[in-house]
Amino acid sequence: GASPHHTAPGPTPRDCVACHGDLVDNFNDGHYIPTYSPSLVTPTPSDGDGLPTNSRGTNAGGCNYCHDDDGLPTPVILTNDTLHHNTGLTQCAWCHNIHEPPEERIRTCEECHGPDSLHNIQADSPAPSNIGTIVVGGEDAGYGHVGRDAGPGDSDCWGCHAFAAPVAAVALAPGSGPIIPTVYRADLKAIDGGIDTAVTLAGSSFMNVADGTQYTSDVALTAADGSSVILTPDLMDQGLLGVTIPGDTPAGNYKLQAVKGEFASNPAVISIRPEVIITEATGNRIVTINGSGFGGYAAGSGTSVTGTVTTGRGKRKIITTVEAAIVSWSETTIEADFGSSPNEVTVNSVFGSAVSKVRKAKKTKRRGSIQ
Repeated sequence: GASPHHTAPGPTPRDCVACHGDLVDNFNDGHYIPTYSPSLVTPTPSDGDGLPTNSRGTNAGGCNYCHDDDGLPTPVILTNDTLHHNTGLTQCAWCHNIHEPPEERIRTCEECHGPDSLHNIQADSPAPSNIGTIVVGGEDAGYGHVGRDAGPGDSDCWGCHAFAAPVAAVALAPGSGPIIPTVYRADLKAIDGGIDTAVTLAGSSFMNVADGTQYTSDVALTAADGSSVILTPDLMDQGLLGVTIPGDTPAGNYKLQAVKGEFASNPAVISIRPEVIITEATGNRIVTINGSGFGGYAAGSGTSVTGTVTTGRGKRKIITTVEAAIVSWSETTIEADFGSSPNEVTVNSVFGSAVSKVRKAKKTKRRGSIQ
């Protein structure tokens, strides 16, 4: 849909896969695009000229045969025009090559929608024979690109490839096997480092069956520098994928993707917050706090250092909590001025809190003054 992200630096060089996964292809990435002349079964970018027509009177043989909004709530199908014109992109020539003859213009579409990616898109349908499992060739019509295969007028293949032979002669679409998974959301957007944490991805097509073979998803955890590890799911069904993020994973932002065979889903982004640790707190009025995970400091942002200060003795002893004035703050060292000597300090960082006793600094006489 329309989004300011489509005009950001990422999509400008057509890096669509970064956000959408392998449901699409990146321009000029070397993916397969046919070089032969279009034939009777080659789809057209919009309206086809084959039979049968759909319920809105659109002929088979083009994208609009299926991507033609019928107004029904399920499944949600948007028109071809809506899907492309509402993206916010202004580079018309990416899709509209007016110098190509009409029958050749599908090759421009295939620069971002190659046959291999198109033939692996399918959602689970209410087909009673395989509830909860995607079976290539066994789903109800209208739920994907490799679903129902029951002859003219009742085939997802027929919608794109009008004049095709009866579907019984085509067991599977070329390239179909592991259906491309899709991630809708992760139940957690941020987790604390230092402990193993279970995360659940909601989505679709996490598992499927094609030609008697079951394909299941793993989870790729990819850091900002591009390094990636593959995690084995703890649980999986058609729409849920549970995985444990190891506690020793370094802090930072990561992409979580379902990966099935050579295909990866769109990413969900998760942040791993560093564990806040105080290794030592030393001082009297001014306390030096060493550790890690302190992050940055900004007044009024919830980042602070507090301490407990004891005054009086016996029944008159009073313990109060005071907030220190920050002298300096870095990721690993904080200097905080309490005005008096605290017994215990608490660092409240953007990543969490940590508490430590204060080791008193020795008071020394220097040129007649007490430090």
